[in-house]
Amino acid sequence: MNSVCNAPSIRKGNFVTVNVPVKQYSTFSDSKTLPADTVYQVTYVSRNNPNLIRIYGGNMVGSRTINASDATVVPGPQCSVKVGDMFSSHWGYEQTNVDFYCVVKVTGKSAWLASMDKTRTYDGTMSGTCRPVLKQPIELGAGKQYRIKVTSDGKVCFRLTSYSHAFPYDGGDCFFSEWH
Repeated sequence: MNSVCNAPSIRKGNFVTVNVPVKQYSTFSDSKTLPADTVYQVTYVSRNNPNLIRIYGGNMVGSRTINASDATVVPGPQCSVKVGDMFSSHWGYEQTNVDFYCVVKVTGKSAWLASMDKTRTYDGTMSGTCRPVLKQPIELGAGKQYRIKVTSDGKVCFRLTSYSHAFPYDGGDCFFSEWH
């Protein structure tokens, strides 16, 4: 006999609160726990056992696998992206690369980001600060389409590549370093 579950199924990308405390570091015996009712984002649902989900967020280092029965789906953070919003991406290994982007089009769950030029001011031989060269979105071209993502604390971001994400640009100088 099949049993019917009235609870909504938890899917990857859902935001949940967990009804039990969650260890901040799962591998350390003296690990601190994060309180119940913290909001996390579901990053994985097991195909073999849909009662196991992986959560991330809430000042937790890394992710944790918990029982879905210990979680309750909650509305996710609301965010908006509009044409003209600027984003920056900081990435690199042994150097810090900075790229700037401007939103040139928004439809539903996607936005088109166009790459922006930048000016650099060197403070040392291979490091300094940079800022975007401001232009109107129409001057930047069509851009490339990316899915709008939301972090567990409600910030908008875009996954550009496997190694870089773009977050809202705060308008200040951004540190960069080079390696030759």
